[in-house]
Amino acid sequence: MDWTASRWDLDSALKSEQEAAGKRAVWETGLLLAEDTLRARLRKLSLDLHIMEGDGNCQFRSVAHSVYGSQEQHMRVRRAAIMHMRRCPDEFRAFLGSDFDAYLASMSESGVWGDELTLRAISNALCITISVVIGATQMVRYIPTDYRQGKTQEIFLTYISPVHYNAIQRIRSAPHSGSVDRLRRGSQIALAMDSFQHRNTSMLQPAAH
Repeated sequence: MDWTASRWDLDSALKSEQEAAGKRAVWETGLLLAEDTLRARLRKLSLDLHIMEGDGNCQFRSVAHSVYGSQEQHMRVRRAAIMHMRRCPDEFRAFLGSDFDAYLASMSESGVWGDELTLRAISNALCITISVVIGATQMVRYIPTDYRQGKTQEIFLTYISPVHYNAIQRIRSAPHSGSVDRLRRGSQIALAMDSFQHRNTSMLQPAAH
């Protein structure tokens, strides 16, 4: 029996949905594998992910959790980044050109994904070093212009490309073998987390400007 034009359209739409679902399944599987790889790397150091809500604010949430002790302070972090960009436009116009104002207007809204520029802005606005752990081997560091050795707070985030940031936390009551201790002594991440815990009975506040 011959199909009508509308039946062909329906069949085409169904096939497109199936293809999209298949691509999404592959994409989601890749994200889960990336997260498992990252967790395995951290657990060797008695560290784990502190999962952020996936509402488009995860970059700002992970910074807020690490700096203020609560991911619900994410708009405070976002506003600090935008204010810094407005105060220091020359740092960012080279990347954005004539789109600078439109970029700021969009990035001011809750739910808009943060990027490398917002990390740079947050680092300078809050005077903190932000180290982003990526996958099994990579780490990218954003160092503030006003960096002071031994006095600038350092926070660690994780990034699973291309969608999600989380914070890093210590695993409570984790058993330490000699091999784990040796790994921790050679890890910038673990040493910074230890230093953070020893120096603070509550979460550090960012340096005042």
